[in-house]
Amino acid sequence: MGTYEVSRDMITKANTVGGLGIGLGDMSRWGGNGVDRPATGVSWYEAAAFVNWLNVSTGHQPAYNLSGASLTLWPSADAWQPGGENLYRHKDAYYFLPSENEWYKAAYYDGGLGVYYDFPTGSDSAPTAVASGTGAETAVFDNQSGPADITSAGELSPYGTMGQGGNVWEWMESAFDLITDSGSEARGWRGGWWYFPSDYPGSSNRGAAGEPENWGLTCGFRVAAVPEPMGSGVVMGLATLGFAVWRRRSSR
Repeated sequence: MGTYEVSRDMITKANTVGGLGIGLGDMSRWGGNGVDRPATGVSWYEAAAFVNWLNVSTGHQPAYNLSGASLTLWPSADAWQPGGENLYRHKDAYYFLPSENEWYKAAYYDGGLGVYYDFPTGSDSAPTAVASGTGAETAVFDNQSGPADITSAGELSPYGTMGQGGNVWEWMESAFDLITDSGSEARGWRGGWWYFPSDYPGSSNRGAAGEPENWGLTCGFRVAAVPEPMGSGVVMGLATLGFAVWRRRSSR
């Protein structure tokens, strides 16, 4: 699972190198146009196109069968099977948007103790609201003036991820109804955002349902990958986008 949310700078660099043409929402109202702020104003289809480009540019199979703002399901023979058949994602993809189950585990599970917490700070108590920082038991939510930089969005989860509670909502790969039977169906958001109160970063909140062609200024995304260590060439190829800092742990 990616340690951080995808930043505006990552999208800008991918647009330059890969010609993706992904737009970013104007966050100047909330002071969020800095290069290290989370990338928002990105539709699910654009996030999926970014993931496909990551795969193709590093010699891997595209995750999603995309044609512009349209997704065709993979046949069962080509579909991802670990954890249950997923017709959105190709079985040979290396990078992908996290499914709801994968995202949930990275946010709330403590593998050392074998327990799930209510909040992604490794606690059943709500974190302290902050504007930015990495202090223990902190997260960016509850009437903050805008999102924090992706590397200053609160305490890491026990799984080693940041910003899964607050900062910005994050797109799920999964359909909101958790049944992957249509490429055009609404997708889920999780994690809360910088302004909402403490119940939103909690595990019980699934957030909104977003149409995949639409986007929101309070919603970003992160990318996950298969757990095997990457070769040095892949690491170097992604370093300019800021992905070399990812942890290589399974999110399943």
